Amino acid sequence: MRYQVLTFMLLIFVFGCETSTKPKPANKTAKTASQTGKTNSDPVSLPPKYKPVIVSMNNHKNGEGSGCTSTFTPQTSSPDTKIKYGLSCGHDGAVSKLSWEYLSTDEKGDHYRFERSFPHDQPNQVVTKKEVIYQGKEIIIFEDDAQRISMFPLQVDKEPNRN
Repeated sequence: MRYQVLTFMLLIFVFGCETSTKPKPANKTAKTASQTGKTNSDPVSLPPKYKPVIVSMNNHKNGEGSGCTSTFTPQTSSPDTKIKYGLSCGHDGAVSKLSWEYLSTDEKGDHYRFERSFPHDQPNQVVTKKEVIYQGKEIIIFEDDAQRISMFPLQVDKEPNRN
């Protein structure tokens, strides 16, 4: 038995072990594509140009100071994820529910989609959708007898000069 084991080991050493399947050569093209992470078909996405931003709902009937505001910084998201912002404001029978999302940025500006339900939770509720291009200056998104909804940049106070 001892000689059989030694003979078997000698045969393996002389002839070697051969696998039944041979390894395939690596696909260098696929490796290169995975290293770059982007292909030519990927759209180039620019970050938002104008941030932070204020969305304001002004209730006309009660003067200029009556209403609600929301300050936000637009966020880019993955293709499978959408970030929505929202605000509800108004008086009994004249409440707006507003939602919006940042879509993209190009040479024209930052693109947003807004949706307004007015009067919210009423039988005569109307849903209005609108896409706007924001260029860092105030724009009026919706306006009627009850409200004005606008978007404008957050004014950042500059620190005083300390000499």
